[in-house]
Amino acid sequence: SEKKEDLQKDVNQLEKNLEHQKKIGDIAEEIVLNFEKNRLKNLGFEDESNKTRRISIDFANAGYDIESFNGKTNDGLPDRFIEVKGTTKKELDFHWSINEINIAKNLGSHYWIYHVSEIDVQNKISVMISVNSIDNCTDTYCISNSFFFFSNRYTTFTDIGETIIKNG
Repeated sequence: SEKKEDLQKDVNQLEKNLEHQKKIGDIAEEIVLNFEKNRLKNLGFEDESNKTRRISIDFANAGYDIESFNGKTNDGLPDRFIEVKGTTKKELDFHWSINEINIAKNLGSHYWIYHVSEIDVQNKISVMISVNSIDNCTDTYCISNSFFFFSNRYTTFTDIGETIIKNG
């Protein structure tokens, strides 16, 4: 019947969209993983750079995607937990789950959101990464200090002040 065909088309489109979103997410996580490894290496923290890892492949519900380091660590344990959000657009527009918000609340200033925007899916590159350290969270939003920089200039940070990241 026609309704069944329409439903199948919707399901196929949904599957395509999910596949596309996953591809964007994977590209974004790889970009951030490389960025973090380079950031630490450039700061002279080779050990920490080598220990930085993408955990989202094995732990999809951890509430973050990458375990990294703020700098030198004495105990070898990560102290920067990064949730990666990837978009093909410039705007900061993404879904932030209740689980991710709860993890952000628990980890406080150790929780970071990296937004990789304007992803070119074909070439697996991005124009810009914004880095947001989470300062304080309520049940509906978190206040974040944002730093924007171009991914090909790893050392240029421009502070653009506070951003409010809402659940939604």
